[in-house]
Amino acid sequence: MSSLLGRPTRPLRPRRRHGSDRREAARASRGGWTPWPAAILVLAIAACVAIRLVALASTIGRLDADEAVTGVMAHDILNGQSFAYLAGSNYMGSLEQYLQAGVLAVLPSTPTTLRLVQVALCGLTCLVVGFLGRRVTGTAWGGVLAAALYAVGPYYNIYKGIHSHGAYMAAQAIGVCALLLALRLDPASRHSRWVAGGLGLCVGVGLWESGLTVFLVVPAVVWALGSSRGSLLRLVPYGIAAAILGYGPSIAYQVRHGWIPPWAQGNGTSTGSVGTRLSGLVHPVLGMFLGALRPFSGAPAASWLPQALVVAAALALLAAAIAVRWRGLVDLATLGSSRRAPIDPVLAGFILFAVPYGLSSFTVYTREPRYLFTLYPMLALVLAWGVTRVPGRAVMPVGLALVAVIAAMSIATMRTADARGETTGHVGGLPVRSQDMPAVVVALQREGVHSLYANYWLAFPIAFASNGTIAVVGSPGVRRFPDMAAQVARDPHPAFAAPVGPPADRLQAAITASGAHADRIDVRSIAIFVHVTPPRRPAQLGRALD
Repeated sequence: MSSLLGRPTRPLRPRRRHGSDRREAARASRGGWTPWPAAILVLAIAACVAIRLVALASTIGRLDADEAVTGVMAHDILNGQSFAYLAGSNYMGSLEQYLQAGVLAVLPSTPTTLRLVQVALCGLTCLVVGFLGRRVTGTAWGGVLAAALYAVGPYYNIYKGIHSHGAYMAAQAIGVCALLLALRLDPASRHSRWVAGGLGLCVGVGLWESGLTVFLVVPAVVWALGSSRGSLLRLVPYGIAAAILGYGPSIAYQVRHGWIPPWAQGNGTSTGSVGTRLSGLVHPVLGMFLGALRPFSGAPAASWLPQALVVAAALALLAAAIAVRWRGLVDLATLGSSRRAPIDPVLAGFILFAVPYGLSSFTVYTREPRYLFTLYPMLALVLAWGVTRVPGRAVMPVGLALVAVIAAMSIATMRTADARGETTGHVGGLPVRSQDMPAVVVALQREGVHSLYANYWLAFPIAFASNGTIAVVGSPGVRRFPDMAAQVARDPHPAFAAPVGPPADRLQAAITASGAHADRIDVRSIAIFVHVTPPRRPAQLGRALD
């Protein structure tokens, strides 16, 4: 482990010790981990995983349609299909889905097993944050603090980390690995070519997976270039070759479908000005990112915690950190190395993100801070760095208090969101209960149904639960799987489904108004309409599936 972390950024100041304590202090001064910090780092990683498994078992861990799409992709991968990106899109690489396919090849296909990959990536990210914290703060305990802060929150870091929404968790993990490799790069080391190649691979895979990795990999690359001055001709080819290899799936996709510039990927909206987007960033997005507001509802996480005060304090502390480190940041940007420190690329990530955020066609969406998700490891590192700069013996109490407050806020928000069902995956205001989907599939199979129309948020959870036995079309929504949609279109007797309540009643009325008859079967929270005579398609039922 000491060889991975290298030397600390500033000398440690161990107290006088004797015997084995002297040896441990000497190991710490060389950048290694003594037993106690290493053991508590392991506990922090265990807590990170445990918190997310608990969240998976709650209402906020309910499988939504976007996640079910990734589950269907994993099933298709096991059946020999390949994907470069999230099905039906030209962005968000499919690395997580290949990992999920590997898990589902040996474990039963359930919403929980599908998301084990995301939980594992959270644990990996927590570990790397601990390593980075060691380098950024110069102390092993600083690394433990950074890992603990990442493990316990803020709430949205937990929420998004357990959901299989394409490539968000992979983007975090790849980004922190890139930064660790960049800080580890030493041109004089015999392993420098491997480190440069590893960094290049992280850059290529990260850019294929998600544009959100730029906030981490760009500062990492700039640091690495500054470290390699005098050795660029020797090291850069390895980095470039590995980056091309990592970006290979995207290159192959674009050779087949035509070149797609980064700003043309996805389905963002061009509405709203730069000022509007940045205003939405200040409120409510930053409040959600910091845990002061609950995602989706925008309600305060706690009545005693003013969102404006939290955001103002966070921005002030960030500005203060930048003011303290401005010479190092200039040194970083100019590829110098005399005044920079490992905290500088972390701060640079925060500076960097504001520009694409204001210009992006996606960031008018403000119901959740999804586009800031990759910054959570950086937030933990900056907080840990700031705490370790507290003078005197107040460092440990301040660090423990900060972890306790963030953990308490995350748990309180989780309980409130769990009780109120504040998550995605609703039809007509009713939550789609993924735990009911296996029973729905059994009922459809009993009626001989092979294809189904439903609202997007219901259709794909049914498709995932059916494990390929029922083809679905989500309406309205993106056509994720053209072959599946064609199969439904060819079926002369498709069925329909909607949540029991107003959505199912509206669908039943639309079928009747169209001059058709159907057998309605209520299966737990879902109504299925089978034996529709004469057969109907969504276009004949108006907006009944919306």
